[in-house]
Amino acid sequence: MHHMNVGSIRKPVPVRGRIKTTPAGFTLVELLVVIAIIAILASMLLPALARSKAKAKRTVCQNNLRTQATWCLMYAGDFNDYLPFVTGHNGWTCLYGLSPELMAMLNGYGMVKSTNYTTWLCPARRDHPRGVQDATGGFTIDHYMVITDLRGDPSYFGTLSPKKASDPLGPLSADHTGSYLTSPSRWWSNHGSQICPDNANIYVPEGINQSWSDGHVEWYTDRALTPPPRKVPPPKVQDAWPWYYIWFE
Repeated sequence: MHHMNVGSIRKPVPVRGRIKTTPAGFTLVELLVVIAIIAILASMLLPALARSKAKAKRTVCQNNLRTQATWCLMYAGDFNDYLPFVTGHNGWTCLYGLSPELMAMLNGYGMVKSTNYTTWLCPARRDHPRGVQDATGGFTIDHYMVITDLRGDPSYFGTLSPKKASDPLGPLSADHTGSYLTSPSRWWSNHGSQICPDNANIYVPEGINQSWSDGHVEWYTDRALTPPPRKVPPPKVQDAWPWYYIWFE
């Protein structure tokens, strides 16, 4: 019987040259390059996100104006074709104050407290409409202005403001937009990327939203409102306060 010599069994020889190594980390230069790339991408994306956000706010604002136009036309249907108006043709041409009677009528069309009056709240603004002022029920909308039935008002410089729904096409309501009498080279509105130096709640305009008497709403850029060589749009109404109202006609 053959006996195996245990001592003669050969042990496996380790393969030389295979050394376990730990992966190297980023060098300082590589890290700086990655940070630079991230910064470049952020600088490219952030303006686009800001523009998208501003456009979304304009869209909500346009929906508000569309609802306002619907209310105005419903009002005309109940009042022999006459549109609602807010000025008394007496030189006091505040275009953002609703009388108690008009407030009551608009409430009947759906502008009720349960909606928190969001139709008069422009999402681009930093403030809130002042709302009901006293026990009489008047409402100061602030973010928007009602611009109907102005023909014949001595402070009105335009021509299209409609008195009736059947009048030629004219503006119904718009973003609260104007220029200061003390600084005629500067104007302001709800929508813009630069804050107005006179009021942190409003902006140097990039444009305005506006509703018309056929119910449609349009966005007008600052260029459309301010043809060269003007620096501010032509005024439409001189307010009792030290500014002009502005909109597109």
